[in-house]
Amino acid sequence: MIAVFLLDTYQFFQIFSGASSYVQSIIPLTPIKTLMLFQDFPLDRQLYELLLAQKSATSFEALDPIAQSLVTKILSEGRQQGALDIPFLSLSIFKGQFYRIFTPALLHANLLHILFNLLWFVPLGSMIEKRAGGLKLLVLILLTAIAANCAQFFVTGPLFLGVSGVVCALAGFVFVRTKKAPWEGYPLSKSGIGLLFIYILFLTLLELFGKVFVYLSGTTVVSPIANTAHLTGALFGGLLGFNRWFRCST
Repeated sequence: MIAVFLLDTYQFFQIFSGASSYVQSIIPLTPIKTLMLFQDFPLDRQLYELLLAQKSATSFEALDPIAQSLVTKILSEGRQQGALDIPFLSLSIFKGQFYRIFTPALLHANLLHILFNLLWFVPLGSMIEKRAGGLKLLVLILLTAIAANCAQFFVTGPLFLGVSGVVCALAGFVFVRTKKAPWEGYPLSKSGIGLLFIYILFLTLLELFGKVFVYLSGTTVVSPIANTAHLTGALFGGLLGFNRWFRCST
């Protein structure tokens, strides 16, 4: 996750640094994002390479014709944010890129995003690995990431990222194990898990506020939040906590 974040940050600043204010305003998704998001965005991939050589362009007219065409398509067609905008069988996943149902969990939007997720992911993952083993932790991460990512896609479309769905799944898993098998000795307190779920509730309410604000004013003050992934992860992680295969093996 950290390596992917560093590469994404490098690619962003590679095109942002020294670019005109106009180019900065139309910067496309980075190549690593187009490679790992739930759906491929080839227009962004092509535009990124073109803008690297045209960072000093101060207006749309200053871009070469190919770049102008790509910018026009992205602005007119958008990035297909709604799930229904992309024919289901046209998804990159159905073209052999199956890894995309997991890899959005490796991407993060900014430093605060990845730091907050890691503050929960590392201790939760470590306590599960210590008791259930590395293989079971890996299976748990893969299954819950896939469940959270697929659920988020069907609600909001392919533009989402972050491991927070898995973090919520790990918390849900630990919560169930503390109830079902307290002798396994998971050290996370009820207050700690409660704090995480209060935070999830806060994010859900914040997103609802943002939607109401957009409806009333036509402008947005809240960035999109993958609450479907959070809730799905927590529920699915909890369900896996009931599975005997994930019991303590040490």
